[in-house]
Amino acid sequence: MADQHITGSDSARDAANASADLTELLVPLDKNDALPLWVQLRDQIVVLISERRLPYGAKMPTVRNLAKDLGVSVSVVNQAYRFLKVTGYLT
Repeated sequence: MADQHITGSDSARDAANASADLTELLVPLDKNDALPLWVQLRDQIVVLISERRLPYGAKMPTVRNLAKDLGVSVSVVNQAYRFLKVTGYLT
């Protein structure tokens, strides 16, 4: 999957090349929760974008790197990123 970036019209455009360090911002995913891991991840990223804790244009971690950092499968991150892209949160 190509590089993903946060969309929106935020004034923090100077952060366009900043790498989003999600591992410091995310709450650990709960593997015992009935909510699928990709949904937990998606919801957390949506909140971070909505609260502007992830700036407009920030470069997202690669699927493989984020999966490794979170201790989940690549498919979990891939599915979350795909949903975020389709809904306009990522480009």
